[in-house]
Amino acid sequence: LMVFRRITFPLIKPGIIAGVILSFTRSLGETGATLAVVPRALTAPVYIVDLVKAGNYQAAGTSCIVLLAVSALLLYMLKRGVYAQSGT
Repeated sequence: LMVFRRITFPLIKPGIIAGVILSFTRSLGETGATLAVVPRALTAPVYIVDLVKAGNYQAAGTSCIVLLAVSALLLYMLKRGVYAQSGT
């Protein structure tokens, strides 16, 4: 376990982070497919669409701002991590 934590995990950490971010951004772009294939799935974009359909624009706007903040934070963390590793 100590070998995994000190050697293996630091080596695979950038790949895991990149995979999580790519999965997150892909899920944001697939709102239409999610609604068509699995109408009961409740992802953040589907939740926002449901709020707009219900006429709850204030909650939809707030949800959009939260989603944008999370996205910006993830991009900042990824950029900081990539440049920290490359030394630029």
